[in-house]
Amino acid sequence: MIIGWIGDFGSGKTGGMTWRLHQKRNKGSKVFTNYGLPWQQGEVSSAILEEMPDDLRDMAMGCDEIHVFLDSRSSGKGKQKRITYFILQTRKRSVELDYTTQSLHQVDRRLREHTDILISCQNLGCNKKDCPGGEHKKCGIKTCGYYRYKMFDGHSGAYIGKFYLFGPRDFYPLYDTEKVIKDWN
Repeated sequence: MIIGWIGDFGSGKTGGMTWRLHQKRNKGSKVFTNYGLPWQQGEVSSAILEEMPDDLRDMAMGCDEIHVFLDSRSSGKGKQKRITYFILQTRKRSVELDYTTQSLHQVDRRLREHTDILISCQNLGCNKKDCPGGEHKKCGIKTCGYYRYKMFDGHSGAYIGKFYLFGPRDFYPLYDTEKVIKDWN
């Protein structure tokens, strides 16, 4: 399965993806990312994706800002072609690939066409680290804001549903929210 998390800066893309990967980890999946979670089993790199070792299967993979690696403007280049070959094998390898981007059109066409679920991310409240928090009126949870995630079928565009994450600051200790994602070597 391939899941794309899409939204503006600060909309909760990486936080939502981290929450999802954490769920997968708790169910026994190996987790690999390109943004350094303290509990991940490995790092996503171009070398791993290009080599495609046999044990690269039965796992969850998180790629923050995937447009840095699979830009829609350079889809014919060698490294990118090899990486998209791996992406096309995710189902056969039992790999769930989650990725974030600000705009789906920034991402290579082959990845866009094979994305099963698109999640539109929106920050609905304060998420400043120094915010004293407050009471959310619907649920009564003390929070410093919350994110809304609307899910769509990646092939038909049909609306699937929505969910919310409350207290997004709870995920900040899990990763560096200001880490600059660079192209793989």
